[in-house]
This record gives sequence, structure tokens and C-alpha cells, in this order.
Amino acid sequence: MGLRSAAGTVTDREGWVRLGQFFSKRSWWHRVWTVQEYIPDVKKVFMCGVYPFPSDLILITLRLMMLLEVEPGFEFLQSAGFHVAVRTETFRMAFYARSAPALTVYYVLKQRRNRAATDPRDKVFAPLGLVPADQRSDPALSINYSLSVEEVFTNVAEYLLRTTGRLD
Repeated sequence: MGLRSAAGTVTDREGWVRLGQFFSKRSWWHRVWTVQEYIPDVKKVFMCGVYPFPSDLILITLRLMMLLEVEPGFEFLQSAGFHVAVRTETFRMAFYARSAPALTVYYVLKQRRNRAATDPRDKVFAPLGLVPADQRSDPALSINYSLSVEEVFTNVAEYLLRTTGRLD
């Protein structure tokens, strides 16, 4: 099986392993701001070393890789990093399909809650760009770094209780 990209054709086992490492060993996939960098821009080109990796090929690559059997050398298919990349791509597909409940504040925050952030407030602020303006215009969701972490999370909790009746 081969995959043609700007980086060339990947037809051998070693090539698939290198592609798997792109997804499974890059900390970038675990960051909360990935949603703003990757999801809204379908025409983005990522660089992996000196190799360009067009974002429109990421879904195709992930799906092909999920068809590979787990055997020696392909352990990355069971790695947390690979599964984070798959979930990010699945979320991106829902975003472009505008499918419910993908575009609610509740759903977006829930989907992104386990992502890494240097500033905990970014776990709230980063995903807000993905929800419709009418939802993020609520004062409780204003992006304001002068608020403490506690104030930001309290505001979000109050917003979620008021709009959904849930915090899970």
C-alpha cells in the first residue's frame, strides 16, 4: 500500500512507521491550541522537518493507518498520541459538517478538556473560537486574561448550569 504526498510515496513498512510517529510522538497533537491552529483551516500545510504535509491528507492518512494491522513496528497504532490525532481529525470533520452537538460550548469544552495548556484558562479560551458567535457572546465566556483561573472556571460552570443544566 502506498500514499502519495508532497514528501514522496510511502510504500514501505519503514515509511508507515515514520508516518505513525508523526501522529503518535508529536506533543503538538496534545495541546489545547491545536484546535485553533488545525481545525478551522482546511488548506493548511504542516511541516514535519523539511517535509510539507497538507492538512487535507491528514484524514486520508489516519484512515489508511487505522486499516493497518498491529504487528511489530506498528505499535504506534495503539498509542495515546495516535488516538489523540484520530479524535482531533474526527472533531474537525464534525466542525466542517456543522453537526450537532459539535458546535455547542458544552460539547467543544468537553471534547478539549484533556488537552495540554500552559495556562489553564486556555482550556476554556482556545476552543471558544469553534462555537457560533451567538454562544460565545455571553459575558460569562469573555476571553479575559485579567481574570483568575478560578474566576474563568466559575464563570464557565455558571454558564453551563444556566444553559444546559449539567457539568459532566
